Amino acid sequence: MKHVTTLLLILCISLPAWAVENTTPAPVEEVRYELWVSGTREGHTQTQYVNAATPEGISAADHSSLEAWLLSTFENNEDCTVSITVKVRVGWDSNFVEATGTVSGIPCSEMVEAIRNLREQLMAGIK
Repeated sequence: MKHVTTLLLILCISLPAWAVENTTPAPVEEVRYELWVSGTREGHTQTQYVNAATPEGISAADHSSLEAWLLSTFENNEDCTVSITVKVRVGWDSNFVEATGTVSGIPCSEMVEAIRNLREQLMAGIK
């Protein structure tokens, strides 16, 4: 009987230690923000990809390189229109939310502003 009492006493004492050891919080899943911007003109497409840890990182993305591509690649920039596709993805691995929008017939001089507007609309729709 003494052995059984001793065993029960040891179990009772060690049980809280097991409980503390097994209640460590699970690691918080990292959230990624991804942005794809594609501009198409006369059958040529240029894509820009941005990966950020915060929504502010996506909002701060600079799209002037797409504008520079448009203005330097084509000779006729007086009648310059472009089709823009913006895709925003929030999440990680198979747990993500994604939104895509396309606008056509944007004048090249207004392309960066159109990207910003479309990006903000998609981000607002995801939140």
